[in-house]
Amino acid sequence: MVSPIRFSGLASGMDTESMIKDLMKAQRAPLNKLLQKKQLEEWKRDGYREANALLLEFRNVMLDMKLEGTYLKSKVSSSNEAVVSAKTITPGTNTSAQFTVTQLAQKSGTISTSTLSSSLSDKIDPNAKLEDIKDKFNGGASITSTSFKLEVYQADGTVKTSDEISINPSVDSLNDVIKKVNDAGLGVTMVYDSSTDKVLLNTNHTGDRASAPEIKILNGNDTPGNAFLNDVLKLQDADSGKNAKFTYNGVEMVQASNTLKINGMEYTIKDVGSASVTSSADTDAIFDSIKKFVEKYNDIIKVMNTKTHEKLYRDFTPLLEEQKTEMTEKQVEMWEEKAKSGLFRSDPILTSVLGELRRSLSTPVAGVKDTKFDTLSEIGITTGLYNENGKLYIDEKKLRDAINQNGSKVMELFTKKPDATSTGEAKIKESGIAVRMYDNLLVAMDRITEKAGSSAALKDNSLISKSINSIEQDIKQWEGRIKTIENRYWRQFTAMERAIQQANSQSGWLVQQFGGGQ
Repeated sequence: MVSPIRFSGLASGMDTESMIKDLMKAQRAPLNKLLQKKQLEEWKRDGYREANALLLEFRNVMLDMKLEGTYLKSKVSSSNEAVVSAKTITPGTNTSAQFTVTQLAQKSGTISTSTLSSSLSDKIDPNAKLEDIKDKFNGGASITSTSFKLEVYQADGTVKTSDEISINPSVDSLNDVIKKVNDAGLGVTMVYDSSTDKVLLNTNHTGDRASAPEIKILNGNDTPGNAFLNDVLKLQDADSGKNAKFTYNGVEMVQASNTLKINGMEYTIKDVGSASVTSSADTDAIFDSIKKFVEKYNDIIKVMNTKTHEKLYRDFTPLLEEQKTEMTEKQVEMWEEKAKSGLFRSDPILTSVLGELRRSLSTPVAGVKDTKFDTLSEIGITTGLYNENGKLYIDEKKLRDAINQNGSKVMELFTKKPDATSTGEAKIKESGIAVRMYDNLLVAMDRITEKAGSSAALKDNSLISKSINSIEQDIKQWEGRIKTIENRYWRQFTAMERAIQQANSQSGWLVQQFGGGQ
């Protein structure tokens, strides 16, 4: 579209462009109000989303706080880790154990009685075909096609015999034979140790099965012994393993494994000797979890209270782009700080969130086993002065004493679940503080998302988004109107300029006709 020709005071001498610009200021007033309204809505949307991000962080903290494991953390120590180490398998286990170890449990096994290679400077290649390296084996043993079986006592005391394991020297290498043994499902492991030039064959379990040998070598026809295993690999039947022998709190114990699970603990015996092991509540870890909850809560209410109590500066409206060009960056920043202030003053959603959070903390937990531990104040967490708007304070000594002396009651205060049939107010009262807080945060975040949407959402159907979309449509319509009005002004002034120019031309012609030029 070709723009119309505009005459800017060439004939009249007037500053037409400035005059039209001044005339348009009045016409743009409704559009400017829409632009400012849109900016306010965008600021409010962003403010709600910032609040929701804080609530999400707090909700994640409350997720941990509602889990019993948070309050059942234990600290385990051993006087001699080289003899016995331990860990808790049941959270919150408090125990003390004394160990004296006289024998470790060992696997049943056999090892080559001599090196496999004739020369250690020219060892066998375990990946080469047996036929190709037969002359390198110690003693010049004959290697022919054969088959063997292994009879192995299992960890449960039963006996398992493998299927025939065949050897074809023209196809198989030593590593192929080893793989066949390990894949036979016998609960044994065979390896070739190149550093010692020997083969090791062990059971995967420890302990004495009261039968010897625990690994028996058989020919494919079930007769004892096998030329390849006995003569080439220098292996013999394996004797029984050994049981662990120790005393636990003065009680003599014998077992096939070096691991003992008892009274919520798992002990691992490592060497002969003595050790004392203790497990107790990890007061520091539990205290730190509760402290983190208090600190995050205080952060939340500080931000929320600041937003809902900010002063409103009605004279500071959002700046238009042309206004920003006339100001420094610092001036724009200071102006917008005041323009944003008070956007959430007495905001019904945020004040409601604050109220629910405070109620979650202050309402006693109904149905706890000990009513002396149904509020936070009874474990050393109290609110400050009225003008601090619900800020929490921790009496460290009182809280640590509560954790040490009444850990299960502290846990119930936070984690108690309501009766399955309870609803409404009854459900809230029966819920532990962390449980009810977590549930309230979910509701609060849903309300804010409904109002302001989420930056992570693919589609935003929030109330503020709909409002912004509506304002943008109005802005588009007004921009069209203003363009039309501006073009009309230019047409009118252009017509005036043309008329003046024509009049000037006629006047000049008349002057010439009457000899005005002589």
